[in-house]
This record gives sequence, C-alpha cells and structure tokens, in this order.
Amino acid sequence: MPLTIEAALSAGRTALEGAGVETSALDARLLLEAAMDADTARIVAEPDQALDTRQEEQYRWFLERRQNREPISQILGRRAFWKDEFEVTADTLTPRPDSETLIELAVDHFRRGAPRRILDLGTGTGCLLLSVLREFPDAAGVGVDVTPGACQAALRNARRLGLDSRTRIICGNWGTAIGGVFDLILCNPPYIAERERETLPPEVTEFEPHQALFAGVRGLDAYRALIPGLAAKLAPGGALIVEIGHGQGAGIGQILMESGFYVAARARDLANRERCLLATVAHT
Repeated sequence: MPLTIEAALSAGRTALEGAGVETSALDARLLLEAAMDADTARIVAEPDQALDTRQEEQYRWFLERRQNREPISQILGRRAFWKDEFEVTADTLTPRPDSETLIELAVDHFRRGAPRRILDLGTGTGCLLLSVLREFPDAAGVGVDVTPGACQAALRNARRLGLDSRTRIICGNWGTAIGGVFDLILCNPPYIAERERETLPPEVTEFEPHQALFAGVRGLDAYRALIPGLAAKLAPGGALIVEIGHGQGAGIGQILMESGFYVAARARDLANRERCLLATVAHT
C-alpha cells in the first residue's frame, strides 16, 4: 500500500520520538517536505497524497539519519538565520537564533552612521558577516576561519546571496590572518567549558566541529587569546561585538577592560540570558 503524507508524518514522528528527538513532529514534517520537494501548505492540504518510490526512499533515509541524531540542518544542508538561509556543513556550526542578537545590537548601535569595514572572526557559514552586510549595503566585510571547509561554505553562501562582491573570506588563525582596521568586529568564538561537554546533546557533541565549541576549563580561552589584539584593529568610533555563554559576562567584561575596551552595551537572547557584549576602545 502506498505511503500517504499523513501516514508518513505519523510514522516519522513515532520513529523520532523513539530516538529521543524532542522536536519529532516538526522534524518529521521538515524532512518530508525536503523528500517531496514540497512546502508546508501542500503537506497540510494533501494528507492523502501518496509518496512515490523515490520520495519514500529519500524520506526513510532522512529519518534514519535523524534517528542517529544528526542535526536536521546538516541533513537538509541549510538553516534559516536572520533574513536568509545559509548552507550548513559538518565543518560549520549550525546558525542559531540566539546569535541573531549580535545582528540586532549592531543595527541598533550603528543607527546613525553605518560601518564601512566589517570583520567577522570565526565566520563559519558566514551568517553573521553576511547578515550584517545585508543590513549595511555600503559596507564590505572580511570573514576569517581556520577551517578550509568552513571558508568554502562561507564563500558559497556569499555567492548565493549576491554578496560576494563585498565579501572576502580568509582561511587563517583568528586576528593574525588580517591587517588593517575595521568599524565593526564580530566574533562568536568557542565558549563552552570542557566540563559541560557531557551535558550536551549528541547533535552537538557528535556532529558539530569541536574546535568551534570548546574553550578550556571555564570556556574563556578563546577570549583570552583573541581580545587583547583587537583594540589595534578597531577604527576610531568602532565597535566589537562578541557572543558569550551563560554566566560569562563578568569574566569576559574583565578581559575586555584589561585589553583597553569599555563595555558599552549588553544584550539578552530569546531565553533572557545575556548573550552578547558590545565594546568600544576606552579612549575613544
């Protein structure tokens, strides 16, 4: 008997629930939409529509991967962030809604006088850099990442979004790979403490790049290595915006202060946790 959309959704939800996937109903629908190359409206409107053989095989393969806790963003190869969709690979972190807080803070801070040169350290998919370039059409940006695969994904995202003429991607180690000064520096560094590794879901620990996640005993190692050299890369009147982990605001604020910065703004994420800091050079 042919598998209908309704039956496929029910079977998929049950399979994913059994694998411990919390968002089983949503994920089953997203995977079915991808397997059928259909939108949500069709899935809802045609519950009795039968899947063809190719669609059914594709859906079962997607479900098997998700049951093994592979992130849905890697299965689909994309993730929505801010105003666009970004290609996601095993070399990149999945863009997360909480990171949109950095974009909101940048837009608010530069409401009077947009930045012209932007630097994104640890660019990954390029979601931060490209989203900010979307908001500031006269700006150009540089994204730096140490992983060649991430750099290639960022370049593909820039081209697909039509932002490649204003984007340069450099494969190198943090701030040592780039010279010059910038009006806005963005950074979402590794900030998870090693002791938290065992508390994370397998979607993170088994599939996302560890070098982009973990940063020593307290999760502050990347900040200590990176922040001291950034004051010299910030143009007069410029701003540094960094993403932080839960409870790290005081410690990172201290690192910023010791490195010649003044914390001018703090922003909270969707869970009302302090998620990013905006800092300026103290003498400006």
